[in-house]
Amino acid sequence: MKITNIDYNFIKAQLKTLESAYKQSNDKEVLSSVQTRIYFNLVEKIDGFEKNFSEHFESFKMSNLKEIDELSEAILESMNIIHLPEVSEPDLKKKIKLSDRDLASLIRGYNEAVKTPLTYYSQKIDEKLAILYYEDNIFTSVICNTIKNKKAIIPSFCHFCNTLRKGDEIVFIANTKSTHKDYSTLGVYCCLDYRACNKEITNKDNLIKFINYKGKKK
Repeated sequence: MKITNIDYNFIKAQLKTLESAYKQSNDKEVLSSVQTRIYFNLVEKIDGFEKNFSEHFESFKMSNLKEIDELSEAILESMNIIHLPEVSEPDLKKKIKLSDRDLASLIRGYNEAVKTPLTYYSQKIDEKLAILYYEDNIFTSVICNTIKNKKAIIPSFCHFCNTLRKGDEIVFIANTKSTHKDYSTLGVYCCLDYRACNKEITNKDNLIKFINYKGKKK
């Protein structure tokens, strides 16, 4: 079954919730309720899940953690995560304001990164962070100003993957839009390591909203 990185992470997170329920409770009614909720969450979110995996949920009694592990393994091993396509200079030349050298570095880094499953790619360039995203045959990108998390002992949540990260694992980024009459900024925390973020992200809405930020509406 072909699936995006986002959907794979969602399935993995739902199955982990099911596993946690069995670790925390022996109440059969509670466990049955959790199992039913997880199944319908997956059916509702993932196209083709019911067709491909309803028998898995029916055949596994799921009376203990071993059976939950077997179910999770059977489902996840059936997934074929779609890789993002490589990018070329013409794809980005007019979309992103970078020097030729920095653009070449971004393209080189992205094309190496997409050998493994990703939802998006980011690369630090001097004091900025370049974010590159692909969907519906279109590459979109943004160059953000960065501000280091000075309070390194205080963890912060990534706006994209909603994972709590240590101070040195996260960065504050700002997407700034300006004209001769207006100036506005959208600032969020995000993972400094895109690879760690891509392993956890289960929803792309915040990522897309940030990349496509147009400034304040009048």
